[in-house]
Amino acid sequence: MTKQINVYDNIYTPKVKDYTTIEEWFNLINDSTYSGIIKEARKFKKGSLMYDSLKATLPCITYNFNFHTHKNNQNISGATGLLYIDVDNKEVKVDINSLDKSKIFAYYKSFGGSGYAILVQVEGLTVDNYDSTYAAICKDLGLVYSYDKNAKKKTQFNVLSFDPDIFINYNSFVFDSVNVIENFPPVSSNKREKTYTAEGGELIPVNEKVIRFSNLHEQIQFEDFDCVHNLTEGWKYVDCWIPKVKVIEGKRNSSLLSYCNNLVWLNPHLTPAGAEKIMSKVNIQMCEVPVKGFQIKSIVSSIFKQKNAGSLNPIYNTKNRKIVFAPHSTFTPEEKFAKCRELLAEHRSAESQNKLYQIIENWDFEKYGKIGQTVIHRNFEISKKTVEKYWFEFKDYVATQNTNNGFLKALPKVTGEVKSIEDINHEQPEIKPSEPKKELRRADFNNVEIDRIEDFYVANSDRYRRALNIISVTPKVMMIREVRHLMAAGVQGEKSFEAGDYSFTFNLYPQINMIEFKAIA
Repeated sequence: MTKQINVYDNIYTPKVKDYTTIEEWFNLINDSTYSGIIKEARKFKKGSLMYDSLKATLPCITYNFNFHTHKNNQNISGATGLLYIDVDNKEVKVDINSLDKSKIFAYYKSFGGSGYAILVQVEGLTVDNYDSTYAAICKDLGLVYSYDKNAKKKTQFNVLSFDPDIFINYNSFVFDSVNVIENFPPVSSNKREKTYTAEGGELIPVNEKVIRFSNLHEQIQFEDFDCVHNLTEGWKYVDCWIPKVKVIEGKRNSSLLSYCNNLVWLNPHLTPAGAEKIMSKVNIQMCEVPVKGFQIKSIVSSIFKQKNAGSLNPIYNTKNRKIVFAPHSTFTPEEKFAKCRELLAEHRSAESQNKLYQIIENWDFEKYGKIGQTVIHRNFEISKKTVEKYWFEFKDYVATQNTNNGFLKALPKVTGEVKSIEDINHEQPEIKPSEPKKELRRADFNNVEIDRIEDFYVANSDRYRRALNIISVTPKVMMIREVRHLMAAGVQGEKSFEAGDYSFTFNLYPQINMIEFKAIA
């Protein structure tokens, strides 16, 4: 049976766009019109602006589950029959060839190129048994210490990658899901886990079972982290909430009903008597003037009628939680506040830079003319202050875009005899009359190492790679663009290019699609 998976526009859009078959998705990984973008992104450091910006232009899918309209844990329509494992742990490397391939449905290089995406077939995967099944399969495959814990999510996005050597085994072993029944442990008087409740911050023991007042922490794998965050989507959760300001008459009944609704939904084992006991205490803490006892009984009775009829649904918090501190965290309130400010500032900065990059990258020169700060903030939904703040990061890139489309000065900053773009386009290496013309071949460079890097072959490739490592990303990108521009124009001979504080010298051989790295100064 063909497996179908949800498709999304990009990693920032949780809305389901369409379905595709696993075979069609694998074909795209093998080769697609996006392959060039993926190869370009792999040249940049993971998490850098250019890396994230290029990644944001690609379609993505969800391997574990399919969803109704939008991707979140509460919107799952069913399992796909697959389980996705991301192997990208820098500290614990895995030999992909050592895996038992009879149990692997597919594996391929991840988007960044340094890790692997591994897929296995699973029967009976659900939201409740996902964690236990994931753990059992990782143990079976020997991946307990090498999988990426941050990618262990039911809703994990997987952006399109490129790997012409993708491994596929449609007849792979099918794992059974692993169900672990979690019993609520009895609460002893000297050990109580803390949470936000009506009991001054402690869990309440009712009938020897722990009462839950939120399901937020159950959705998150903290591992050893004090703080986790998902600033794009956040976590949708259910909790029993008491406002800081006491509820006045006229709003007491609806507030108590909402609290009781979630209390009963979160605790299927809770009896009406247990619920009344808790709601009596909540009544005193929540209401400015507590309601009568018979009203509490009426509220509890109405909620249990819904439960028994199968119509009790949770009331989700109006705002998703985007930053969550682990129960074991030792952060003070002041440190938590500072951490939140830091994370939100970084997120806003990244979003603003990505927005500006997308505007520049998709610029309509016929409509707007030359790219500039003023024309950007006057024609797009981005403030003047934001454009000015991040303009320095894109200045060189804007100059390149403008030059390639007929604006500003000539693109390459070349030293030597060439003075203008016309000279560059028409210049040919001088050939002495006494010398016979000879067709150049890469085999003529048999005394140097040659590798294919970027879009061309590079002679002295090891020295070239080492030289690139000492310059930052932006000058590197600009220099490579200049080299590519001259090669496309058919320019030959020795040329020098400025990259930051350094000067790179090459011999260009466009007729054999090769550059020879000479020196860096």
